[in-house]
Amino acid sequence: MFRTLGIVLAFVVMSILFASAQPQRADAPAKVSNSPTLAELKVTGSTRFDQKRLVAAVGLKIGEAVTEQQMREAADRLASSGMFDDVTYQYVQRPAGTAVEFKVSDTAKLLPMVLDNFVWLPRAQLVEELKSRESLFSGEIPNQGQMFEQLAAHMEKILKAQNVAGTVKALPLAPETGGTLLGFIFTVEGVKLPIQSMEIAGTSAEMQPVLQKIIAGSLLGSDYAESRVQAFQRLDLLPQYRMRGFLKAEFRQVSGELADQSTGSVTVKASVTEGLQYKLAELRWAGNAVVSSSELDKVLRGKTGAPANAVQLEEDLHNASKAYDSRGYLEARLEPVPTLEDNSQTVRYVVTVTEGPQYHMGNLAFEGLTEAPAEALRKLWTLKTGAPFDSSYPNQFFQNASRQFNFSRVDVQIRDIPHRDSKTVDVSIRFAPRQK
Repeated sequence: MFRTLGIVLAFVVMSILFASAQPQRADAPAKVSNSPTLAELKVTGSTRFDQKRLVAAVGLKIGEAVTEQQMREAADRLASSGMFDDVTYQYVQRPAGTAVEFKVSDTAKLLPMVLDNFVWLPRAQLVEELKSRESLFSGEIPNQGQMFEQLAAHMEKILKAQNVAGTVKALPLAPETGGTLLGFIFTVEGVKLPIQSMEIAGTSAEMQPVLQKIIAGSLLGSDYAESRVQAFQRLDLLPQYRMRGFLKAEFRQVSGELADQSTGSVTVKASVTEGLQYKLAELRWAGNAVVSSSELDKVLRGKTGAPANAVQLEEDLHNASKAYDSRGYLEARLEPVPTLEDNSQTVRYVVTVTEGPQYHMGNLAFEGLTEAPAEALRKLWTLKTGAPFDSSYPNQFFQNASRQFNFSRVDVQIRDIPHRDSKTVDVSIRFAPRQK
């Protein structure tokens, strides 16, 4: 993806041939200057950049000597930036010197620049500084070419000017599941950036002390990185809202500001939109036949009229799914669908149950044992072949067996091996000598 665009050599060759094959009178050959001086330079085809920036990116100077090798290198520079899908050039020799035209076509594939922990300049100021150093940088980065590497090199020079001995790494940023690139992330390595405080705009008086207690215990003192703070918000702070009925709470932008140049300490600034606080109005089940609603209700802890605790509900549904696991319905899914009513600030849940097929006990294997102890354990196993599989039984079996057998010198690994075609589950229990 990050290949350097090649120059269309055939076009160049044809252009050179065309330039040297201009109509000439046989009795009076045209005077062609042998001067290598660059007399004219233009770049055509781009709608994104003005002529001044394009000429600066070419790197050739009017009035200075120019060779074909230099023109080829200039075309390579344009291509390696990744800002153009095609780059070609042609030149002609004129009495005043060499006239060169570069033809380009803008790429449409630009991605955002993500600054993970660059806190020495405000983002807007850094972008302007990079524009002054990299003629074709516009704030976004092409997903081809080497511009992202060039920008990293420029950022290292900016750090050096501020006496910061950091190394800038630039990497493509892709979703965890793979797929289309999201941008390029720039990280400064080799520096300490301890977080001294985190300010969150939009926090209510109720939530302010709750969040600050968690921040003090989990975030302060750790090195700043925007990605780390965003993960902290998602995993540590947002659940505090969801367990108190703020079901639409959303954290927004994050930024880090250098608080002390000598220590590298950072102040983190963020904002949150808390939204309304919803109370639980109703929860009902749909699609369940194997397990009754009254049995499923027993695991629910939420109370009607109390703030809706979405975190607790997830835990309750996980426990409710065990009723299906114990009956062999290993593919059962319980999905809560909330209906929010802003006027009354209430939420109604319908938990849609997809029960799926029932699995049965398949084969039982004891590995790493001789026949005598394996047979003794097999006699203790009461879940018969063909019976509905109970996913909790293998662990219960091992706990019971531990009362009769000494397993202190072995490591035990229990594996459930489901087979979707036969809807059976084989169980393998492996014993291995414990490492000293």
